[in-house]
Amino acid sequence: MDSPGGPNKDKVTEWDGLLVDASRIPIGVTDLKAENDQLKKINRKLGEQLATRTYQVMELLDAVATLDASHHLLSTYSLKT
Repeated sequence: MDSPGGPNKDKVTEWDGLLVDASRIPIGVTDLKAENDQLKKINRKLGEQLATRTYQVMELLDAVATLDASHHLLSTYSLKT
């Protein structure tokens, strides 16, 4: 029934082709681990960038506060000194 020379040889051939196609899909534990490791590195870099930008914004707000303590943005965000 499932031999290449049997009554369903066209289905067997199609099935074999599908198996070959499926075996080429790069999904596996090692691929997922590599992708996860790469995403962790990217996430770590983004976290570092966020911390740096947050610090820069805080420094900028401090600088603005010393320039003009009556500025409307400072009162809006409760940044008056």
